[in-house]
Amino acid sequence: MEITIPSYWLDVFFNEFRKGYKLSTAVYLANAELGTYKDEISNAFFVPVSRLAMHLYGNPNLKIKT
Repeated sequence: MEITIPSYWLDVFFNEFRKGYKLSTAVYLANAELGTYKDEISNAFFVPVSRLAMHLYGNPNLKIKT
């Protein structure tokens, strides 16, 4: 996996989690976002299966109160 992908994933994950989505949904949405070509993170190489690289461990139902 290209080294910039995790930082991009975290940005998407935290944005979705702060919107009030459950932890599991925020992980899913961040992973799905990695499956689309993004010039800023795909300069080295593009591997759509990178969207499967991030996993959730722990309670998937945690939410932030909004």
